[in-house]
Amino acid sequence: MTAAPRKESVCLSDLVLDDAIYARPETGTSSAHIANLAEAIRSGTTLDPIIVDGQNRIIDGWHRWHAYKTLHGLDHQVQVERRSYASDTDALLDAVATNVHLRRSLDPVDQRRVTLRLLAGGVDADVIATTLHVSPTRVIALSQQVAYVSAPELPQATVTEGTTVVLKGSVSHLKGQTITPGQAAAIRSAPGLD
Repeated sequence: MTAAPRKESVCLSDLVLDDAIYARPETGTSSAHIANLAEAIRSGTTLDPIIVDGQNRIIDGWHRWHAYKTLHGLDHQVQVERRSYASDTDALLDAVATNVHLRRSLDPVDQRRVTLRLLAGGVDADVIATTLHVSPTRVIALSQQVAYVSAPELPQATVTEGTTVVLKGSVSHLKGQTITPGQAAAIRSAPGLD
């Protein structure tokens, strides 16, 4: 973060849900968690402000956004905490930190995915370990639970060559191997988090 955060009221429809800075796009939002938040709102509970960047992208608060939308629609005004970031990597790092510490924990697949993205963004492994509340050894293990997609045999829209695929526990034997786009698509859509 580069500047002190400030709070303000913003219309839900002005907020942006951007997978590039969401800590868990592979597993998505939890309908059960959204329902629990909606029930809390109905009961009069005041939820923490949604954290956004200067472009109104939600850094932390996807579940709160969905709960407010469910109850009140897109024209509803919500409290946001606006933060500034030097880069998308810094925004993702903050999203991970707030979710790991205060919100719904990241599952193993999300941990692997954000570890790879943060390492690619130049974040030191020790910083990632501290953010995820895991050991540096775990960060190394998370970064190695991947496979690489070979020359495309399926339409480009499915998976592209050179893509790194985060592996679930059931296919961890593919670690470090080159796989086909069809295999990559199957891994991404397979059930299970670890």
